[in-house]
Formats: sequence, structure tokens, C-alpha cells
Amino acid sequence: MALFDKVEKEVRTKKAKYDKELSDCKQQITDTEEELEKSKAELIEAEEQLNIDQYNTVDDKIRKLENAKRIYELKHDKILDTPLIDEAEYKKKRKQLEDNAITKIEAINDKALPLITQIKELAEQTDIIFNETNELLDILFRDLYKSDDMINPSFSYYENARLLFNDIKSSHLTQRLGIKKETIILRTYVYSSR
Repeated sequence: MALFDKVEKEVRTKKAKYDKELSDCKQQITDTEEELEKSKAELIEAEEQLNIDQYNTVDDKIRKLENAKRIYELKHDKILDTPLIDEAEYKKKRKQLEDNAITKIEAINDKALPLITQIKELAEQTDIIFNETNELLDILFRDLYKSDDMINPSFSYYENARLLFNDIKSSHLTQRLGIKKETIILRTYVYSSR
């Protein structure tokens, strides 16, 4: 756990540093653009006043601001494109994070196994109820109601433990319990009273 905390801290620290550098650079670009707009207005004013000294000063300032903006944009692109870690460090940290996640997930899986067994047992109880109900419906329909219809109404109820178990039956956890797919398929019977 200490290793995970260390890796997490390193990753989050580098990401925070990256985010701050990027944010600062974007702010420099924005500030420069605002200053450029003001300077362009000053240049128009100097031109209207026919003030050569002010015009040259502002024109020089605009050129410097345009150069600064261009450099900040290059810096921004470099921040975006430059990796903060090399491939070896990436692979090492990725393995550490994945190993930690697997350890935690397996601990949770160990807690889930008894629950899956309980759900399986509940699903089997549901199967018995379905099968008994359908058998009785068949007797009711064919023998007592005396219907000659080929289609026998069957009981269905979609809020049951079998459907929940069907959702998890092909997971590796059920395989760890030794549950085979063929033993968990819902059994269906066709009853004929004639």
C-alpha cells in the first residue's frame, strides 16, 4: 500500500506541476494578447496625432509583444508535446499501479465468492418455483380447463435471482467456485398431460 501511495503522490505531483506550467503559459499568452490590443489602440492614437516618437515607441512595443506571444505559444506547444517521464518509468509505474489494483480487486473478489454461492442457491430455488408453477399451469390449462390449444401459457417473472445469476455466471469468479456453465443453465421442461 505504501508503494501505491508513493506512486500516486509522484503521478499527481507531476500532473499538478504540468497543469500549473500549462496554465501559467496560457495566462502569459492571454496577458500578452490583452497588452497587444491596448498597444494597437495606442498606435492608432499616435498615428492620428501624428506623433512620431510615440508611434515608434508603441510600434516597437507591439513588435516585442508579438515576439513574446510567439515565444509563449512555442513554449505552450512544447509543454503539451514534451513527455514528463520516459517509457521505462511509465512502464514501471503502470505495472505498480496495475499490480496494486489487482491485489485490491482480488481481496474484494474473495468477499464476493460467498455471495455468488448464495445467489446461485437462490437462483436454483427460483428455478424450482418456476418449474413447479409451470407444471401446475400445464395441469390447470390442459387437464382442468381442458384446452386443446397447442400453446401452453407459461409463467414468467423477470425480477428474480436467476436473471441476476445469469448476469454473473460466466465470470471468472463463478469459475473459481467450480461452477460450470452447463450446471447453471435454467432448466426448462415441457409437460404434457396427454
